[in-house]
Amino acid sequence: MTPLGPYGEHYWVPIVDDMSRFVEGIFVKKKEAISDHMITFCKQIKLIAGRFPGIWRLDNGTEFTKFIKWAKKEGMKFEFTPPYTAEPNGIIERTGGYVNEMARVMILDTALPEKLWPHAVEAAIYTINRLASPKTGKSPIQVWRENLNIINAKPSLTHLRPWGSKAYAHIPKAKRVQSEKMAARAIEVRIMGYVGDHGHQFKVWDPETGRIHTTRDVGFPQYRDDEGKGNGTAPDTSPKKPIEPSGGGGGSAVSNPPDFDKEVNKPRNQIKQVVRLPQQAPLITPSPQGPPTGSA
Repeated sequence: MTPLGPYGEHYWVPIVDDMSRFVEGIFVKKKEAISDHMITFCKQIKLIAGRFPGIWRLDNGTEFTKFIKWAKKEGMKFEFTPPYTAEPNGIIERTGGYVNEMARVMILDTALPEKLWPHAVEAAIYTINRLASPKTGKSPIQVWRENLNIINAKPSLTHLRPWGSKAYAHIPKAKRVQSEKMAARAIEVRIMGYVGDHGHQFKVWDPETGRIHTTRDVGFPQYRDDEGKGNGTAPDTSPKKPIEPSGGGGGSAVSNPPDFDKEVNKPRNQIKQVVRLPQQAPLITPSPQGPPTGSA
């Protein structure tokens, strides 16, 4: 993939569990390093579950030669797809395309540099693994952990943030100049990903230096903090000009009395106060004469 990632990443390879649909991503600079990463992945599975994965389905790419030789010695089996035919391995092909689409939308939506694609792909995989299936009500990572007998299998979603969103990373005291009391105590960063399952640490990207680092102390803008035309500007609270009535509505414009502006601009003690009393109906007094009498 181009451009190269922040650390020279050129390729990424998805690994999908056929039963739980749990996804694992491998990022490498050269294809030759894929086998080493897959061997490490298998060793991690054995450390957790006590056994290696049983069956692998992949193509006959030369980047897997070293891994295939090692895995066969460990008793693992392989199902190879025909040359130039991706359909038999459709799960992995569709998963890779889906993750790429998701990462592409994330980068376009945030207008961040394309070289951050490894972190966008990693964040997309992190999110997909935590989306519950409508059929089972469980996420892929929960099913994966339950099959491996891992405690606290259900993941947390409270720490998830939009990828590339603005945040503020605290500057440690050791990296600040103590005499500069009015200097900023945090820098503006963008969220790239997470470390762990509960969001205790965030991966952030510093636009000023272009570096990506991990930090625990991260703050997020509150509601209305980002309103305004520029970064750091306060929202415009000045009175808005009244909307002029259009001629197509059939109504007429409301106009003020001729002396309204003069009266409003006068000092408060000179403003005329006009009090209008409600109109009363005329009193009806009884006639001194008796009521009229009718005649036949």
